[in-house]
Amino acid sequence: MTLLQIKYLVAVVESGNVSRAANELYVSRPAVSRSLRELEEEFGLPLFYRTNTGLVLTDEGRYFYEKCEQILKMSDTLDTQMRLIREKSLFPPNRTIRLGITPTTSVILFADLYKELMAKHPDIEIITLEYSTQQSRQALENGTMDIHLTADTQLNSYPPGYQLMKFFDTVLAIHVSKDHHLAEKEVVTVEDIKDEPLAYLMKYYQNENKLADLFAEAGYTPNIRFRTIQLSTIRKLVREKLGCAALMYGAIDDVRNVVAIPISPPVVFTIGLVWNQTILHSNAFDDFLSFAGQYRADCIQNGKFPIIK
Repeated sequence: MTLLQIKYLVAVVESGNVSRAANELYVSRPAVSRSLRELEEEFGLPLFYRTNTGLVLTDEGRYFYEKCEQILKMSDTLDTQMRLIREKSLFPPNRTIRLGITPTTSVILFADLYKELMAKHPDIEIITLEYSTQQSRQALENGTMDIHLTADTQLNSYPPGYQLMKFFDTVLAIHVSKDHHLAEKEVVTVEDIKDEPLAYLMKYYQNENKLADLFAEAGYTPNIRFRTIQLSTIRKLVREKLGCAALMYGAIDDVRNVVAIPISPPVVFTIGLVWNQTILHSNAFDDFLSFAGQYRADCIQNGKFPIIK
């Protein structure tokens, strides 16, 4: 059994058939088929049922596939860690940090944090990665992302070995035009917005489960009319009264044209940094973490973090 054979098998299972797997791997179809056959011959067990519609895992094949996934994940993590070890030995040292952000955290916090970082550590290079929550968790696990600036309702659900630096709590709000009939309200309920057209971020970036639960409890379905990855597009739609935006408080409001009204009962998000302490990090990461801790303390002392009305 080789790592290449494991990669071929996982690709076949995830793509659905040998031909697609071969195309994704840029190898010939016979090479993939031969690899599967060699694995079955080595173990003396059938790993797939051959059907008219494709390959289906046997019970033994399912067990083997699950273990192969773990092996590939460990292989990717080891590869990343060995590269980090090499980077630590370089002179001058690598000063790059791969930072995960979301469309909303990039607006609410990242720009100011980055400005302060560059003033104190201009030699640090930040590479931003915009991933979904699931992608970010996987990237943190295998070391392809150093740290994640996230707004999550489940920050305490990370496995042991992960660390959290909390900045502040914020809430979900409905953002409307200043001329909207809801604009003067201090809070809104599902009853208030049950018929309003909603503009959402794309599913990977819109944390919509909590609001969907509130709608379901009230017996309604959200009237989602538009999705995009661009906050600027959502802001323009809201300004033109073409929809309301369900986003974290302050994501697109500008006081003059767009106002944010918290939802009741409140849906709370924690904005903070998350990182995997069980893997090796660069010297630049250590400097960034030290900076972030001081940045947090200064913001709390000076009242720079957003205050929810």
